Amino acid sequence: MKQNVKIPGVTGITHCRALERFRGQRDFKTNQLCQTQHGCTTPRIQQSYDCLNAHINARYLEALGQLQPLYQEVFASLKELQLLDLPAAAVPAGMGEESLRQAAARQEALRQGAKRRNEILLRMAQVRVDIAVIDEQLIHCLEKAAAIQKAKVSAYWEGILKQAKDSKLPPFPGIPPRQLPGEEAYRQLKQNVDQCMDNILGRKEKE
Repeated sequence: MKQNVKIPGVTGITHCRALERFRGQRDFKTNQLCQTQHGCTTPRIQQSYDCLNAHINARYLEALGQLQPLYQEVFASLKELQLLDLPAAAVPAGMGEESLRQAAARQEALRQGAKRRNEILLRMAQVRVDIAVIDEQLIHCLEKAAAIQKAKVSAYWEGILKQAKDSKLPPFPGIPPRQLPGEEAYRQLKQNVDQCMDNILGRKEKE
């Protein structure tokens, strides 16, 4: 996950606070203020948030690509554990050669099954860590991007307020809620992974 947040249209050497304030003053003078259902804004602000949302959506898709193979592994491991939990076939009673052979084979199968179960649980513990790292890195990246955007828009809006000298203007522009397909897909897959993992860990607790 990228830690150095670069957002086309939002970050860069042309986005210093003084320049953003100047742009706010200029846009107010050229009557760029407009009212939407989400509040007062300008085309520049809307364009800036479009760039931010495109960046956020790309980061969600990047995390989604990292999460998908882990989900497949977790799902397959859950199915394997369910098969291992199925009761073994009954062994015929008696001390005959065939009964003893089947009893020995059953004990070996149980031993191998327990070994495989432990291997799966150990691997799932590592996968859970990997999933947490993906999610934490994503959250860190998005929080940093949001902070950059807020600083940029705040400086721009300061320029508008300074030029307007109008107390009726809100202290911050109206921001429409975002609806990103990448975010929705990631959250749904993350929920599925968590459900499978909880099922696996729940089996471990019952042992």
